[in-house]
Amino acid sequence: MFAAAGNGSRRPHYREPVDDPAASPSILAVGAVDESQAVADFSNAQLDNIGILDFCAPGVDIYSSVNGGGFARFDGTSMASPHAAG
Repeated sequence: MFAAAGNGSRRPHYREPVDDPAASPSILAVGAVDESQAVADFSNAQLDNIGILDFCAPGVDIYSSVNGGGFARFDGTSMASPHAAG
């Protein structure tokens, strides 16, 4: 199972650890990268041996469908998780 690592970081000022449920040893945590493959400034990080960051995938300016119809662009590790799962 894949889960978003979380969007609490504000790089370069500080990094937040991988959030639950992605911090669980039985779940693969996914961080976000931008179009240049740099870690997204909001993407949470592996700061200990519990919340291991397993993958990174595109998670910045992702074109996605919107509830009720239409499309928009979004940022987040929740945008990266489907890329990694696919």
